[in-house]
Amino acid sequence: MTVLRVQDEPTFVEAYNEMVNEHNLVERLAVLELVDDGLGGAKVQKGNTQAHHKQTRGGNAAPPTKIVARPSVCSGAPERCGPAWWVGSTYDDEKAEKANDEANSAFAAKQYELAFDKYTEAIRKNPKSHAFHANRAAAALKLARYECAVEDASNAIARCQEHTGARVRLARALLGMGRVKASVDCAQELLQMSEAGDLPALTEAQRKSTDAVLRDAERESTRLARDAEAARLRAERGERAPLPPLPLPPDDAASLLLSAREVLAALCKGGAATADGGGGTSLEGARCAEVEALVHCRRYDDARRALPSLREGLDKAYLTAEVMWRSGDLRESARLLARQIAPRCDVATMSSSTSSASAFPSPSDDEAEAEALLDDTLPIELPDTHKCVALMRKVCELRRLVSRGDRQREREQFRDALESYADALAYDSSVAATRLAADLHHKRATCLHVGLLRTDDALAELDKCTALEPSHLGGGMLRASIYQDQGKHQACLLELYRVRNSAPDATDGSGNLSALWEELCAAARRCLNEEASAKDYHEQVKDASRARGELSLYALLEVDAAVSVKELKKAYRRLAAKWHPDKWVKGTETEKSEAEAKFKAIKDAYETLLGTKK
Repeated sequence: MTVLRVQDEPTFVEAYNEMVNEHNLVERLAVLELVDDGLGGAKVQKGNTQAHHKQTRGGNAAPPTKIVARPSVCSGAPERCGPAWWVGSTYDDEKAEKANDEANSAFAAKQYELAFDKYTEAIRKNPKSHAFHANRAAAALKLARYECAVEDASNAIARCQEHTGARVRLARALLGMGRVKASVDCAQELLQMSEAGDLPALTEAQRKSTDAVLRDAERESTRLARDAEAARLRAERGERAPLPPLPLPPDDAASLLLSAREVLAALCKGGAATADGGGGTSLEGARCAEVEALVHCRRYDDARRALPSLREGLDKAYLTAEVMWRSGDLRESARLLARQIAPRCDVATMSSSTSSASAFPSPSDDEAEAEALLDDTLPIELPDTHKCVALMRKVCELRRLVSRGDRQREREQFRDALESYADALAYDSSVAATRLAADLHHKRATCLHVGLLRTDDALAELDKCTALEPSHLGGGMLRASIYQDQGKHQACLLELYRVRNSAPDATDGSGNLSALWEELCAAARRCLNEEASAKDYHEQVKDASRARGELSLYALLEVDAAVSVKELKKAYRRLAAKWHPDKWVKGTETEKSEAEAKFKAIKDAYETLLGTKK
């Protein structure tokens, strides 16, 4: 596509005729539409001319398709993309002047809404007039339509660089939008160009208005700095309301997250960088709201990634501790809160056990430290009603109960351990829908299965664990082990597949997944033929799993097992185009990672099945 930039119609006609002669495309004039863009120039829009071009030239060279006029504008003005809003109107200079006169009368009578509509009508009839755009900018300012005023003032400046009144209105509109720096730059640029003689001398009213913009911008900058300092102090003191004790329903939590992200995107787009008086619609408040919504949605990993964007202070420490304990990390959550509310207290030396060289303290060590943190003699520097103090006491009590249960389980006091874990689950209503609760249900299932041989009760606890955390590795491994003990080898195999699919990258550090697979192979050998060699039946199990895996690969590519090679390739191209990472560059980090994983799985499935078909 060839694009020429011109400033006036004679240049436009000359340039276009030169291009027509060069390409020998005189006939194209009949099928091209000339559209006035209201900037003193014009642009040619391409019509249905490809076939005609081939007839006249007989080649594939790209013909010239448009000529666009784009005068420069001053700093702070937005770039216009696409056709202007008045394109397609019927131009009439006489009616435009009449509409402008009516608008001026309405403006003088302070009927700004009527004046705005009449100025709009005048622009539609004659978009080349810089005066009409500047007049509508003045009406938009009176109506506090600052974005519209910025656009109109920019259009006026684009048509007349020396229109000082439009520049004054642009500076005022930018200030109204909260773009303080852009407003100051525009006003200072106006004064400098006027003093240098590049623009006409400012009238007394225009100079007063420009000085008023600079004074208002200075006051706004001072206010913003003051609000920023107030927001910093609020964040340090942790004045934001705590999370509600009861978990939100999933739909409400999802709606809350969507709203928080919409507010955050709007504030970032508008350039809001400081807090307001209430803190509810500030950028910092919106970021905190996003983290809180992620916590309600139990998306703790995403919440951890969003935490670094928060200001340092008690609000950030509180939300970090909330994410930690809900994820199951009670120890670090309690320590973080203790460091915040009792800075003179050395948490690492609260008990002799925690000061040892061991990186993994025993449950009794954790219980001792939790009791030390709960001790009333702790030098807390915040009131007892502060959310961080209340959260620390809750986390420490939960830690004490869980540590006591772990210690009892180590001593094979399984009934006592069950009670301790039940006490932790019932301690607070906020525990019920967290990853910590999934861990506690898994621990209870371990006590029931290993210590008390109550398999059905253990499976019921594992159902609760999986409902809260489908990708819980420990719960899936324990369920597969129970099925193996019951001789349900097919159910054990399916559970192993479910664990692998829900948490493909998860490991427990002890190789239990591989060990359980070997045990499953041994059980299959005993069931099928006790006299057969271990190697033969190992291969049989692997063949069975391979066949099951191929069926899942067909499902991944959304085709049947009897699909042809041609249809397989077609399905792969369709899914690869949908999930290619380049298509998700504007998505969130979670969406990008999911798309990348999906694309890799589709590619691997295609290559595997294509090799099988061949």
